[in-house]
Amino acid sequence: MAKKKKTTTTRPARKRAESKKAAAKRTESRKPSKPKTEKKIVTRDTVRENIRCRSCLIVDGYARKEETCRHCGAKLFKGDVL
Repeated sequence: MAKKKKTTTTRPARKRAESKKAAAKRTESRKPSKPKTEKKIVTRDTVRENIRCRSCLIVDGYARKEETCRHCGAKLFKGDVL
């Protein structure tokens, strides 16, 4: 009976060592990336209220200074606070 040959996996090719100057040049040539959308930072000291929108009927948490619904854009009324 013939013995099966052991199969070996091939290793990925090693990357060449990069000099410090080449690495610095490569990082300098890249433009700094800007965030696609700026997120509003909500701190714990802002007062938030749950308000139901009269148009789309979605309840969401809003800061007191927000006046429009995030989902449909309708005006929010203070009487709709839950």
